[in-house]
Amino acid sequence: TALKTAGVLPVGLDIDNLVELAKTQLEREADYLAECIRTGWISSEGPFIKRFEQAMAEAAGRRHGIAVTIGMDMANFVAMRSGIAVARQRLEETANGAERVTD
Repeated sequence: TALKTAGVLPVGLDIDNLVELAKTQLEREADYLAECIRTGWISSEGPFIKRFEQAMAEAAGRRHGIAVTIGMDMANFVAMRSGIAVARQRLEETANGAERVTD
């Protein structure tokens, strides 16, 4: 290949195997994309998300998994589940002079 000829690849790197692996993965990705388009499941829900959540839950030894779209969603979820969000709300209400504290 041109990369080998140019000498830009690390010594000993077998790019042929990497290219074959990439082709296989891209073929699978194309199949997944076609299925999403065919079934109308191009969103943050659907069978692929469910499969991902289940696989992650199994890998983590948990009953449930939750997929989120961005890191801030996960940070908010963790804060909510750990009670940090409630504590923060109480601090803000106290600092703002709110008369009632909510849970």
